[in-house]
Amino acid sequence: MFRNYKISPIYFLILILLFLQIITSCNKLENEANSRFPLAESSGVDPLALLEAYDEADDLPNLLSLLVSKDNTIIAEEYYNGHGPDDLHEIKSVTKSFISALVGIVIDQGYISSVNQTIGELLINTEPDLSGPVTEVTLYQLLTMTTGQEWSEIPGPSEFSAFVNSPDQLIYALSKPFVATPGTVFNYSDGAPHIVSAILSEATGQSAFEFAGEQLLSKIGVDHYDYYIDNRGISYGGIGLMITSRNMVSFGNLYLDGGIANGIQVIPGEWIADSFESHITTNNIIPHGSNYGYYWWSGIEYGHQIYFAMGYGGQFIVLVPEYNLVVVATNMTSNVSSPVNVEWMNTINLIFNRVLPAVDGF
Repeated sequence: MFRNYKISPIYFLILILLFLQIITSCNKLENEANSRFPLAESSGVDPLALLEAYDEADDLPNLLSLLVSKDNTIIAEEYYNGHGPDDLHEIKSVTKSFISALVGIVIDQGYISSVNQTIGELLINTEPDLSGPVTEVTLYQLLTMTTGQEWSEIPGPSEFSAFVNSPDQLIYALSKPFVATPGTVFNYSDGAPHIVSAILSEATGQSAFEFAGEQLLSKIGVDHYDYYIDNRGISYGGIGLMITSRNMVSFGNLYLDGGIANGIQVIPGEWIADSFESHITTNNIIPHGSNYGYYWWSGIEYGHQIYFAMGYGGQFIVLVPEYNLVVVATNMTSNVSSPVNVEWMNTINLIFNRVLPAVDGF
């Protein structure tokens, strides 16, 4: 026999009040999400999921910016730690992906014939006395981090400081001993893109980023930028470009748009396809980046192809072509309250585990 329990009026009233409180709270969150990200829902992005991602971003102590662009429109853009949309920021190794773009432009314009040319051919004037096996390393092997030279950077310990503090950074990179057959083993190196920058200088008669200003950056709306140079005046190829977070979004959209900006073919479409191709496995030395192209990492996430440029301390341009999506994040790397390696991991987790799943159907 079941007993006939009666709910007291007070208890019933409490349940009603709790229910109304939940409804009110949900409505408040929904209103906040739609107010904070008014373009999200119409762009196929869940405003509430995006709100959760940005609330988590608020807790990252080194974060400077987090931007989300969908279909060439920025739908979320917030800045932290006094940083703003017009502030230049040194994007660390994201610089490498810009150097890759320049190689495609230089080949298209006929300064260099192909990625199969060797260092010996391409630096004949810069280093006429260069000899030994390094002269046979190809531009392709430099772009794919498969030169076969000794270098310690990822996973570490890093020789980056020894490289930048050397009296001649180009000679430092060219003089590294060989420990593998070129073209066979991925070994992340800041030396390889620096050699590429020197090659671009010899080919064009300008520093890499002087050339970039005319042939790349100005064409995607970058009217103010800066960059680091080495002891010879060569643009650092692996680090050093300073641009805004919005500029990073524009660069990402340039790649998603097949190299076209404002109706102009800035980068050959074929070069972009080659840059995204998985030329070598990285053996998963970083999360989400199982393969490597021409200074672009790639992987499969939630069944979708993803490409990204990344830099020390948490600098990212993440591209999802299927959704015409660009996610950009930047972080402080000096005078920080949290270790940069920790915040690099926290930032990549935020992007891949919070921001990307906010896209409908992801």
